[in-house]
Amino acid sequence: MRTGKTARPILNRCSERHIESLGELAERMNWSIPTASKKLNNPMCMTLKEAIRLCQLTGFTLEELSKM
Repeated sequence: MRTGKTARPILNRCSERHIESLGELAERMNWSIPTASKKLNNPMCMTLKEAIRLCQLTGFTLEELSKM
């Protein structure tokens, strides 16, 4: 999985919330690992429902996520 400048802060925040890997985050989001990689590197690909769920898991706000 490549981590771009957008994915790294999201994964760091996940680690702070005890989600230790991309695989674990993908499982909680009901995504495959390649889909998780794609969507974390480009959050604009997420649906609103997915973005809200990611915000619940990571503690980001929708505004913070949209600015990434």
